[in-house]
Amino acid sequence: MEMAQLYNYRFGLYCSESMSIMLIISGNNAADDNNRSNINMPIEVHIPLENSFNLDEGNYRGRLQTLSRKPNRCAKGPNEEIRLLFEMNIPSIKNRIPMTGRNFALSLKGGTELRRFLEGWLGKKFFDANGGKSLDLEALVGREADLVLIHFQQVGYPKPMTFIQSAFPPGSLELTEEPAAKEGKD
Repeated sequence: MEMAQLYNYRFGLYCSESMSIMLIISGNNAADDNNRSNINMPIEVHIPLENSFNLDEGNYRGRLQTLSRKPNRCAKGPNEEIRLLFEMNIPSIKNRIPMTGRNFALSLKGGTELRRFLEGWLGKKFFDANGGKSLDLEALVGREADLVLIHFQQVGYPKPMTFIQSAFPPGSLELTEEPAAKEGKD
């Protein structure tokens, strides 16, 4: 295969059979001179931090990051689940974003897991005062909680899974690791 040549206004692009590409800047106007000076500049791309769900057991501060709905087909019939995902404030984890989550059947009837979890976090008085009303769960996004994290071993996984056992208002628990102060926050 012979060498293909493609041109545009300022650049010549040459592709060979091996698909290696060479960019040649040509021309002599001011815009071309500016492009030439940019060639030696480093090309920097930010490497984002990745999430880590590999957390130690203990009491930690977290902030509700997202809520998501998902269908759950169980033996009792189809119902809906909700997943609460928390970004944890654990300063000893430097190069990852510590995260943990928990799934619940989407029901706030007395005694359900979601109801007990939210009563621990928001308080039983919240539910007494708001009985019969709707709760916008999205309004909880961004809200902090003290969370109790425990481990359980899932079949087929080499590492234990982290489980949010319960949630409490911030400042309620003696924390395993004090949260870092967030920049720009009062």
